[in-house]
This record gives sequence, C-alpha cells and structure tokens, in this order.
Amino acid sequence: MAELLIIGGIFAGIIESAIVKRYKEKYEKGGFLFTAFLTLFAMIFFVVTDKNGFGVPSLIWKYAIPSGICYAVAYFCTFIAFGCGPFALSCLIISYSLVATIVYGIVVRGEEASMLTYIGIILILASLYFVNSGKKSENEKAVSLKWAVNIFIVLAGNVIFAIIRLVQLDKYNSAYNNDFMIASLFVAVILLVVAGLIKEHKDLGYILKHGAPFGALAGILNGTHNAFSMIVVSLMNVSVSGPLSSGLKTVITFLFAMLVYKEKYTKKQLIGVLMGLVAIILLKL
Repeated sequence: MAELLIIGGIFAGIIESAIVKRYKEKYEKGGFLFTAFLTLFAMIFFVVTDKNGFGVPSLIWKYAIPSGICYAVAYFCTFIAFGCGPFALSCLIISYSLVATIVYGIVVRGEEASMLTYIGIILILASLYFVNSGKKSENEKAVSLKWAVNIFIVLAGNVIFAIIRLVQLDKYNSAYNNDFMIASLFVAVILLVVAGLIKEHKDLGYILKHGAPFGALAGILNGTHNAFSMIVVSLMNVSVSGPLSSGLKTVITFLFAMLVYKEKYTKKQLIGVLMGLVAIILLKL
C-alpha cells in the first residue's frame, strides 16, 4: 500500500512540475499569480478531502504560518528555477529535502534502522551527488547563478516545511494533517496574491486566461502528491520512506526527462541513477 502511494505521489509530483515548466516556457508571465492559482487549487483539494469539517483549530496556526511562508517562497523560486535550468537536475536537487525527513526519523523519532537501511541512505546520497556532476554543454545553464540561488532557496524552504509538517504530525498524532495543509496553503495563497497584485497587476487578464487552467491542474496534482506523502509517513518510517521516495524519484525523473525533454546526461550521471535503483532494492530487503 505505502509503496503504491509513494509511486503515485512521485508521478503526481513529476507531472505537476512538467506543467509548471510548460507554463513558464510558453507564457513566462505571472510567477506570483500562477503560483497562487496552483496553491489555491491544492488548498481546495485538501478542503474537499478533509473529514474534520470546516474550520481550522487555532493550535494549528502556529505551525501553518511559518510553513505557509516557506511554501510560498519555495514554490515561486521553483517557478523561476524551472525556467532557467534542466528539468531532471532541478527536480533531483529539490529532492535533497528528503534527507531532512530521514534524519528527523532516526534522530528525533528514534526509528530503528538496519545496516541495509544505512547503506541504502548512503547510496541515495551518492546517487544524488553523481547525477548532479559531470554536466554536458547542453546543461550549462543549470550552473548559472540565478538557477543556483533559486534552487538553494527552494531546498531550504522545502526542508523547513517538511520538518514543521512532521513536528505537528507527531505532536497531534496525525489528527490535523488536512487542517495543517489547508492553513499553510491559505497563508501561501494570501502572500502570493498580494505579491502578484503588486508586481503583476498589468498582466492580470493574460495570467487569468492562461495561468488559471495550468495552475488548477498543477494544484490538484500538488494536493495529491502532498496527501499521499502524509499517508505514507503514517504507514512507514520516514527513515525508510524518505530514501525509498528519493531513489524512485531519481530513476523515474531521469527517464521522464530523457524521454520527454530529450535531456542528455553523462555516464557518471547515469551511474548515479543506477545507484538509486540499487538503493531501492536494499531498502526493501
């Protein structure tokens, strides 16, 4: 069950990222407002699937406000990064945030990890190193300062968001998962709409016409991805689900980028993908 949810979440996340990249390449305008549309529909997804009724408990807001800020900043920078760097490498570097959940599971939760788990984790980290080295000329834009700065911000924002989500999950025994996401996304929507109206009001009609459909679809996929991730955390130790998700995402994302975007990579990078596949097998033994 957990493995199927991980795979489903990965595909939802990859397709979501592809939609964001497509909008950025085709229409360019409206980073703030497009991201606001995406976040709004992700929030609607959690409102519709929430079983606790309307309203968010007041105790959740102390987690939702900082996580919502991190989400808004990270997703806007993701929009920028996809416009100036290759798809696979952008997705995989962003996946470094999974390392935070692994460490949290072992150190804070005290989850037991076998020798194979540690070997799998090491292989995942090595895989991520290899796939981000030895770039060919067609990927030179991936090392631009603009891309590097935005990817770093995305990574930091995702790490903080992931840790806050796990902290509240543990504190309230998964009782307010949907409430946490609704409140966090609500904060993010407000911030993005305000920034968008200030910075992009002249292109409002253009963005509404083109950005709303793309944002709606990407937002539903975003909600699906996050919902599956929260369920997986309740079914499987994060010290296992984190590396497993990262390894699978390494393989699937590279195949997607090579087949769909025709991105080319070095032997060193493909070795990294193979290492991720081996790590998946070890983590499931």
